[in-house]
Amino acid sequence: MRAIVLHAPGDIRLEKRPKPVAGPGEVLLRVASVGVCGSDLPRMLVKGAWKMPLITGHEFSGHIHALGENVEGWEIGELTAIAPLMPCNQCIECKTGNFSRCRDYDYFGSRRDGAYAEFVAVPVENLIKTPQHVDPRAIAMTDPASIALHAIWKAGGITAGQTGAVVGCGPIGLFAIQWMRIMGASRVIAVDVTEEKLALARQAGADLCILSADFADNKERADLVIEAVGIDLDDQRCRHAGCAGRTCHVYRDTCPRCEAVERDVPEIPASGSFTARLVEQFRCAFSRPAVDDNRPKIRDRGTEVGIHDLA
Repeated sequence: MRAIVLHAPGDIRLEKRPKPVAGPGEVLLRVASVGVCGSDLPRMLVKGAWKMPLITGHEFSGHIHALGENVEGWEIGELTAIAPLMPCNQCIECKTGNFSRCRDYDYFGSRRDGAYAEFVAVPVENLIKTPQHVDPRAIAMTDPASIALHAIWKAGGITAGQTGAVVGCGPIGLFAIQWMRIMGASRVIAVDVTEEKLALARQAGADLCILSADFADNKERADLVIEAVGIDLDDQRCRHAGCAGRTCHVYRDTCPRCEAVERDVPEIPASGSFTARLVEQFRCAFSRPAVDDNRPKIRDRGTEVGIHDLA
C-alpha cells in the first residue's frame, strides 16, 4: 500500500509499505478520509514522533475491508469512525477513569502507525458505529469534535440560560461553539485574532464575535470559557471573559497556566483538557438528537466539519 512516512522532522516520504493484517479482535480499514490535526504539523515538521519512521495521521474514517478473528457485530464495507487513543487499562489513571492521562497509552499516528495510508488495522474497541449516509470527511472529524466536548464536560458543562465563551476559533474552538449551542447555551461569545476565523465562528453559532485587539472593551461575561489557542497570552482574556465563571484550557491536563490562574485569582476554577476521556465521548457525536438540516455548515477548504453533519 502507499503511505506517508515520517522519518525525521521535515523528512516526509511517500512510500510503499506492507498492507496491514487484521489480528484477533481487529478489523482492517480502508481509509476513507483523514484530517490534518494541529498536532501533526509540529510532529512532522519540528519535534518528530514518539518513534520513527512512522505513518502519521489520527483523525480518520474508513470502510471495513477485512475482519479479524473473533470479531462480531461489524460488516465488510461498513463506514466507521475511530477513537485514536488506546489506553493501557492498567495504570492508576485508567483505573480511576482518566483514560486521557494514561501513563502507558498507545495512539494512532504518534506511537503506532496511523492513517496517512491506504489501510489501517484497528482494534474493535476503537471503532464507533456511524450513520452510513454521512460524508466520510465529516466522520473523520469525530476526534476534534470529541476533544471540544470533553473540555466542556470537564469544566462542568453548560445549560440553558448560561453564556459560553470560546477563545481561539480554530477547528476545536468551532466545535466548542456548536456543542455549547446544542447543550442550550443562550449566548456564545467568540474571540480570535482574525476576522476570517470570526466569520466561521458566526456560522457555527456565536452571537458576539470579538477581535483580540478589541477585547479590552468587552463588558460581557461568560459562565464557561473554553480556551482553544494554547499560548500563554490568552490567560488574561480567559480570566476577563470568565470573570467568576469556569475556564478550561484545551490540551492542558497538567496545566501550569491553570495553576497560575488559581494562584492569582483563587475564585476562578480552571482546568486543563487533553484529547477525550473514553470512547463514549466519541460516540456522543452520533447519539445526539438531529439538528435542522438548514443550519449553516462550517467549511475549511471545502470540507464540511459541522457537528450537525454527524446527525
